[in-house]
Amino acid sequence: MREEKMSEPTNAEPIGVTTTQSDNGETNQRLLSREVKTDFRRVESASRKIRTTLQSPEGKRLFLRFFDGASLNMHFITVIAPINLPSAEIESAVAALEELVEKNTALLNDALVHAEQLCHRNGITDLATYDIAPLIVDARVHSRFGRRYLELICKVDQLMQILETLVIDEVMPNGEMAVRKAKAKRAVRSIGSAMRQTRFGLHKRINAQQLKQGAAETVDQQDAAQTDSEQLSSEVVTEVSADAPQAEVEGARQLEAVAEK
Repeated sequence: MREEKMSEPTNAEPIGVTTTQSDNGETNQRLLSREVKTDFRRVESASRKIRTTLQSPEGKRLFLRFFDGASLNMHFITVIAPINLPSAEIESAVAALEELVEKNTALLNDALVHAEQLCHRNGITDLATYDIAPLIVDARVHSRFGRRYLELICKVDQLMQILETLVIDEVMPNGEMAVRKAKAKRAVRSIGSAMRQTRFGLHKRINAQQLKQGAAETVDQQDAAQTDSEQLSSEVVTEVSADAPQAEVEGARQLEAVAEK
């Protein structure tokens, strides 16, 4: 009969609370499988790969749904569009996005400060933890906008954990937590939507400009063809005019010959 191997005694101090993590990444795999992969094959710019760990379900979903798409949109805005459009138009679009990023970053910073102050006032030193495994990714950052957008998502991820801790410890009601969560997530989504709309607007401008250039080239070709046709007609008329005196002389000679007869 096989003997069961007993565990060796350890000198570790007993732990008052244990956390059982029953999820080994299955939830993250489901999240990843639902998201449409962004195609970066046409992006030739260099990028930094920043190791990022996201704990909250809100932070994970915001990253997977918006980050890569926003990076691709900003690449078009800052790299592709300037090739076809005036620099002043690109600078205006970029300035509007920068203003929005600054505004929403300040909003999230204030939300974090307020939540942390509530923790300190109520003696909360340890935050609630998630039983779901964190999502660990190497985020591809192609521009300063991508870096700041990633920082914004990480701030939201941090805020979610603090807010849930405040609710568990009865410092904040559920209704207020829901409002604060929605406001924080909206800050990230609004930037992603603004980047997408800016890209579509610039793409539309490029298409309109190309159509205008194509129409102008067609008109030029028609004008050139008409000029060639008029020049050819003029040459034919000139040749006919040059032959006319000779024909008159021959006709006169024929009349003289008839008269003599």
